[in-house]
Amino acid sequence: MQRIVVVSSGLAGAKTAARIKRLAPEIEVNLVVPGEMDTAAPKGPFSRITAAQQISETLTEARQVGVIQANEVQFDFEQQQVVVRSKRGVIQIRFNQVVLEVEATPRLPRSLRAADNVVPWPLEDGGLLDSWIQESTPARAVVVGGGTALNLLSPILESGMSATWVRTADATFDPDVWDQMAGKVAAESNGRITVEDWSDVRLEGLVPVLDEDGRVTALQNGRDDAVSGDLFFWTEPQRALHPIIAQPGVELDASGLIVVDEHFRSGPEGLHVIGSAVSMARLPKGGARGAVPSVAMGQGAVLASSRVLANHLAGFVNDSAKWEGAPGVFRFAGPGVLACKVGLTMQEAVAAGYEPEFAVQSAVPGLGGHGGAPVLVKLVCDRHSHAVLGVQVVASEQCGWADTVAGSVAMAMAASMTVERMAVVDFACGGGELLQRVAAILANKLLYRFNGISAEELLASKASGANFFMLDLRDNVAWKNGHIEDAYNIPYTQLKKRLQDEVPRFTPIVLISSTSGSAYSAACQLFGLGATELYVLDGGMDLWPFGVAKG
Repeated sequence: MQRIVVVSSGLAGAKTAARIKRLAPEIEVNLVVPGEMDTAAPKGPFSRITAAQQISETLTEARQVGVIQANEVQFDFEQQQVVVRSKRGVIQIRFNQVVLEVEATPRLPRSLRAADNVVPWPLEDGGLLDSWIQESTPARAVVVGGGTALNLLSPILESGMSATWVRTADATFDPDVWDQMAGKVAAESNGRITVEDWSDVRLEGLVPVLDEDGRVTALQNGRDDAVSGDLFFWTEPQRALHPIIAQPGVELDASGLIVVDEHFRSGPEGLHVIGSAVSMARLPKGGARGAVPSVAMGQGAVLASSRVLANHLAGFVNDSAKWEGAPGVFRFAGPGVLACKVGLTMQEAVAAGYEPEFAVQSAVPGLGGHGGAPVLVKLVCDRHSHAVLGVQVVASEQCGWADTVAGSVAMAMAASMTVERMAVVDFACGGGELLQRVAAILANKLLYRFNGISAEELLASKASGANFFMLDLRDNVAWKNGHIEDAYNIPYTQLKKRLQDEVPRFTPIVLISSTSGSAYSAACQLFGLGATELYVLDGGMDLWPFGVAKG
């Protein structure tokens, strides 16, 4: 009889075991979980987070999967057995295949490992942290990291603390998108959260300040900047920190994640690995260049991979049993902000060897958008194949557009869709029209009808002596409230009437609007009239991070 052993404490492992048993009842399936499953209701914000990610005892009983609760698990691949130490003693389980779910965890610097007020997150048992907070009553938390850190801010506020978010370099989003998230968090927290941008500081360069009891009281960045707190969360960098990585044949990629093949195999014969600590390549489709190279597995991709692996191990052979890749989908939520990311950022695309291009746009949700805050969408594609590489979305916390736009792009990437195709697809979801608009802007960029220029590039070009005619297309009220120095104002509604007399013909033109929407429309209009050196300020004045002139 074939036996498959699944070792996991997460939902993906439990779902893998249950699906194998449902598809192939003749296979004996054992699910090994570390420790005892906690059936008590979560009592605090951090225990609720960890409980939502763990196996339900009711689920495993309903699926008729044999569960073994273990205090220690060891693997013997030569003898093809798992050695489990539990309350019942030592159990040796023979196997044909092993499925191991491995979660990525942060690696604490050596200088912080002995401090009892430093918490590496994600944490396996949030209940312990809730209890510590109730006993110690810390007043201020310091959270170090990027997207994972953002997820911690709301439970920290719920616990009664204020917080300092030390934002570090994190390629999960591009820097301009991080700036939008940080601004929303600071604005929505009523002064309880401050954001420190340390993205240009190496994590290894942070120096802790310890009291006489060995607790951390502050972190210094080597530039005379310091943040103080009572409780410190460390979330970066996320790595595969698991004994299985010592097995022969288990390889790690450059970011410290486990490399697997299309059947999630790694290392010794019979071992399959899933989880957020896995780096999974999306396979090329139709002979074209693959749209996504190896990326970390987000929660949605992990669950998708568990389904595909279960199909494969159960012998369920059809198209759904073949891994064609789920782009790395990441979702982060903090006070007042929801951020989603699918596939590659500009930085990741360059690092992967692509020549990427992007378009960024924002719009205010309609009646179904839950709130009047703008939604920002940044779409990235490959210049040569025009294939969609990824999207980054920032919205208000209650807005559903971020999820639907990210889901639509994930499906588009699975189909190896180009931006031209995306621009004409009718996405029947909130934010679909915005997504079409961004794709159309990007398609026009690829035709070299106009170029995008960032705020940093514009200022650098001006400083080096470049001669631009900066044309601000906003209405006069917005213009008086703040505009780029030396920019010229013609409201978009008056452009056609004033174009001939007031806009120079042979000078490169930078078009500026609030969100860059009107600027892109004006660029197409000017291109049709023969203008060739056209630039659009990416993101418009809503994303302008520098000082402005008024009046």
